[in-house]
Order: sequence, then C-alpha cells, then structure tokens
Amino acid sequence: MNKRIFSLGILALSLGMTGMANPNPNNGRPNMPKKSFHRQEMTPEMQKQRIAIEEKELAIKKEMIKDKPNWTQVEKLNREIALERATAKTERLKQIKANQTLPNN
Repeated sequence: MNKRIFSLGILALSLGMTGMANPNPNNGRPNMPKKSFHRQEMTPEMQKQRIAIEEKELAIKKEMIKDKPNWTQVEKLNREIALERATAKTERLKQIKANQTLPNN
C-alpha cells in the first residue's frame, strides 16, 4: 500500500514539474514575437499614490508584529489600500481610453 502511495506521489510530482517547465516565453508558440509591455511614465500623482500605499502596508506590518494586533486598525488600513488601488486603476483606465484611437468607419 505504501509503495502505491509513494509511486502515485512521485508520478504526481513529476507531472506537476513537467507542466510547470516552459522554456519558451511565448507559451509554447515559437513563431510568435516576444511579448513586450509598454510601461507608462509615473506621474507625480501616481508616485504619491504608490507612496501612500507603501506607507499603509508598512503600518500594517508594524501592527502585525505586535503581540496583540489591533484588527480594526488592520482592516481600516486594508480598506484604505484597496481604495487607493481602485482610484489608481480608474485613472489608468481613463488614460487608456483617452489614448485609444477610434477606427474610421
């Protein structure tokens, strides 16, 4: 019984490792050009948002190292981080939409 479990475990592990191995960065399509992502310059407003998020994440880390963290404070900080990220994402989507060209019909 133990041999079967061991054999199945080794088989599952080897299948998992084989499935994760991907030497081609184009997801197995060798003739496709490499993916390139264009990163936009960070505006001062975006930098301020990023710094605000990092400060809140640091405050959460400080709270979590305490023996008895204040969970209401942690939840409040997490909500503030989520709000900052949502605002930043909305701004990025606005910029993307503004930069799109309309097709000529």
